[in-house]
Amino acid sequence: MTGADQIRNSMIDKLLTISNSAYLTALYKLVNASAEKNDII
Repeated sequence: MTGADQIRNSMIDKLLTISNSAYLTALYKLVNASAEKNDII
């Protein structure tokens, strides 16, 4: 598994534990906006 895969899987594990919908929405908007612009964060 590559470093990127490990980070992705770790993030997914943490996201699955979040129940605050406002927090998840904010994260979703951040990731979605980054993906649209192809920005590196």
